[in-house]
Amino acid sequence: MDKLEKNDKKQFAAEMGKRLYDARLAAGLSQGDAAKIGDTYQQSISEAEHGKMFLPPDVMYRLCKAYGISCDYLISGVQTNVDFTEFDIRLQKLNERQFHSYKAIMKHFLDALNISGSEN
Repeated sequence: MDKLEKNDKKQFAAEMGKRLYDARLAAGLSQGDAAKIGDTYQQSISEAEHGKMFLPPDVMYRLCKAYGISCDYLISGVQTNVDFTEFDIRLQKLNERQFHSYKAIMKHFLDALNISGSEN
């Protein structure tokens, strides 16, 4: 393996580790919690978050599920397949008044982000 490939691998590990770290914090979990979920050691979680090692695929999969992120996002940094299932279930529990409030809030939010409702 030449030096460029080694540097690319280190950068990839560091970027993926940062995504693991950010997702764990966003999920409100400790490294110990993550280790239990992933059925691995806390030290492995720490080393992966610091870009020093890659976790096995089965561990990454369990962590992604627990963190609410896709494996695509963990690996690439690009969210390619968003799962809205849990969000949809929660929306279905809103009464009519709550849903209209939600709809108005989302419209203002999307307008502020300049996201239109039609394909251009």
